[in-house]
Amino acid sequence: MNTPSSITKTLLLCLFAGVLTTTLQSWVGDVTIYRGNYEGRPLEMHQGILTNKPPAGGSWSAVGANGVNIRVFTVYLAEFLHRLSAQSVYRCYRLIDSLSLFFVFIGLFLYLRYWVNELYCVIGTLYVSVVLILTYHFGFFHPWDRLGLLVWIWLLALLRAKRLPAFAALLAVAMTLKPDVMLLPGLYGLYTVDRQRWAREVSITLALFALTFGIHLALQWWLPGGFDVASPSIVARIAHVLKRNLDALWALKLAYPPLLAFLLPCIFATVGLLSRERFVICSVAFAVAMSIPYILLMNFQEVCAEMPLLLLLLPAALTGLRPFVEAPAQGLGIPQQRSGAT
Repeated sequence: MNTPSSITKTLLLCLFAGVLTTTLQSWVGDVTIYRGNYEGRPLEMHQGILTNKPPAGGSWSAVGANGVNIRVFTVYLAEFLHRLSAQSVYRCYRLIDSLSLFFVFIGLFLYLRYWVNELYCVIGTLYVSVVLILTYHFGFFHPWDRLGLLVWIWLLALLRAKRLPAFAALLAVAMTLKPDVMLLPGLYGLYTVDRQRWAREVSITLALFALTFGIHLALQWWLPGGFDVASPSIVARIAHVLKRNLDALWALKLAYPPLLAFLLPCIFATVGLLSRERFVICSVAFAVAMSIPYILLMNFQEVCAEMPLLLLLLPAALTGLRPFVEAPAQGLGIPQQRSGAT
């Protein structure tokens, strides 16, 4: 049997990504986050971030948007496209979301090729597309999530390849998109520090942390007022958020979005984990560490904020899935196909 050419494979991958993107955007997005064409509260948030003035003249915390005023990249990009093309802000955000999703699926497929063959890349991409359905809920203005997910895939690929200058440059840009990459230098340290080069790699890790925290502080200085200084103490806030998350888990039970999104990847990621390559092991360890602030400080049912955890778990989960898929099915009486000559 003839092997498909690289051009054919590329066209099929683009078609695959296009079908998934159109399905999500048209049949999920149009009845959730795009309903109302970004009128009302979403447009108010857009204008509020542009001018660094909270909607309704209150505080960012009062509208449930503590700290979002420094997430300027996507908002500025949408405004630029709006003025350049004379299209509505809604159409510009939808274009950014759709293109980002399209390249998320392509980028994820290529990223997973580091560890598994095309079949498992398809499985992983399809699983992510299903989980993405959950990201359209529990929010009315999250324009940075799709583009942020694409940037996370890019950053992880650069980190694994140890392309430090490109990784640092993209990390700096990503901090203006969404600050969830702030702790990503920790994964760099886990992956690179060893006995032979520990001093050099620790120094680089600290420098990367200085970069992310420095940009975060610079953005707060440039765009003040985004964080409510009158908010409760950190202990009181953790207690409040933890209670809210536990209440949501109890109310939704098996339908709790993080449970649906992460249960299977967590199970399969543990299968033979210690025998995987170092980057995969470090990614799982980093995902576990990152989940702690997500649970203690954020509305955990909003899976849109936690998609980076799935990216970190997926390589280990897919390699852990392989023994279950490829194991002989003798117990079921299914004949095994002989592999062809290579």
